[in-house]
Amino acid sequence: MEQPGPPHTAFPQYITPGKRPLPPTLQRAVHLMRVGAALAAANGLGTVLLGDSSSTNSATYEVGYIVGYMGWYLTLAGLWLWMAQANKAGKNWARITSTVFFGISSLILLVNLVVDLADAAPGGLVFVTLAVTCLSWTIGLFTVILLWHKKTAPYFKPVPMPYPAYGPGYYHPVPQSYATMQSTAQPQPVTDPWDVPGDRV
Repeated sequence: MEQPGPPHTAFPQYITPGKRPLPPTLQRAVHLMRVGAALAAANGLGTVLLGDSSSTNSATYEVGYIVGYMGWYLTLAGLWLWMAQANKAGKNWARITSTVFFGISSLILLVNLVVDLADAAPGGLVFVTLAVTCLSWTIGLFTVILLWHKKTAPYFKPVPMPYPAYGPGYYHPVPQSYATMQSTAQPQPVTDPWDVPGDRV
């Protein structure tokens, strides 16, 4: 007669990527993304503090300038941190998204090179901003290389674990070591619950 098995189903179990140790290549990529976030925030703060080289100095323009630049660079910093956390958790979509963001940043850098170098005066603030943008792009380049490194790729794939074939009619036998231990255990003498110590007939 078959005995009902435990309430388990015959589905494989997996170790999620976030439960495993980070590969050294991915650790460096996460650190670089955090550096990129700090650099983006510092770039936005520096641009606002140093001001604009334009002759327009109305109050409305200044407020729009500060809000626009700070909003843009804080958004960049947030994207860096978001991608760092998602890639650290082993989300493969984050690795793809990070690569797409790098492609977009490459196009933005190319446009900035064409526009800023055509309009900037030597020694202008635009060269400082452009240099920081190039540094951020370089950090993004090394980050993408590390994310797609052969030592990093296995981290983004779930690893299947062996699992028991539980199902209807499954019988889980008693382990041999436990059965052997039970058979070799010495039986305990049965005592009379009404026996009083020292009172013997």
